Amino acid sequence: PTSTSANAPIAHGGSIVGQVLARHGVRCLYNLCGGHISPILQGAKQHGLEIV
Repeated sequence: PTSTSANAPIAHGGSIVGQVLARHGVRCLYNLCGGHISPILQGAKQHGLEIV
């Protein structure tokens, strides 16, 4: 059998979090910076969220 999911683009977890937050109307994130949260901050920025 062949899988069609092999052709699907791979989404980064941080991008998915940013997308979900934007869909729910979140416009701004308040955070403490650190390497562990960096992918989420990148995803949030990618989807137009302001980071404070």
